[in-house]
Amino acid sequence: MNSLLLIDDDAVLRDTTAEVLRRAGYTVAEAADGQQGVAAVERAAPDLVLLDIDMPRQNGWRTLQELRDRGFRGGIIMLTGADGTDEIVRALSSGADDFVSKPCAFRELLARVNAVLRRARGTKQQEVLQLGAVRIDLAARTAEKDGQPLALTQIEFKLLEQLGASRGCAVLRDELLKKVWGYSSTAATRTVDTHVWRLRQKIGDDSGDPRWIRTVPGGYRLVDAGGEAD
Repeated sequence: MNSLLLIDDDAVLRDTTAEVLRRAGYTVAEAADGQQGVAAVERAAPDLVLLDIDMPRQNGWRTLQELRDRGFRGGIIMLTGADGTDEIVRALSSGADDFVSKPCAFRELLARVNAVLRRARGTKQQEVLQLGAVRIDLAARTAEKDGQPLALTQIEFKLLEQLGASRGCAVLRDELLKKVWGYSSTAATRTVDTHVWRLRQKIGDDSGDPRWIRTVPGGYRLVDAGGEAD
């Protein structure tokens, strides 16, 4: 059974929405503001968060950013009384999975919840990389080689996460710097190369003729066991 967290300062609307979701078969926890919501996510790690934007103490924008910064990878649907295109674009660009304008028919809300959860299940299936004898679970942050634990650093997991998210496609060094290290500098691209070299060593990928992490103009491309051939 999927677990949801509903964060909304409107107690009446929150209780009504939560009851509808429970009747649909979901386990639902509630929080009255963003600070409570972040704490609830830390405690219970729900599959999906329904997050109101206009709240006191800590609004939905700040809460969305904090949840993603803390590594929450579940679905997030933003709720708001506004329906402007700017807010929709801002929500989706900031890490939300969907955006619902209030008031919203409960049937539509349920459909959107189901859709986000379906996409999340598909993403979880993609979070396991099989690179020959190496199996990497990005969600659990564990790796094995020939069935034995393989020690990877957090930077190495983050590199694999970014490459895996675009598997089969080139990821530029500058993008990796931004996503993994949080900064961008053409002078620092050697940092990426050094870490990729070490990662290849660990997973048994020949840097002279790599099979899994391939060098492309400007960056790298990951091909796992389910990826395309040359």
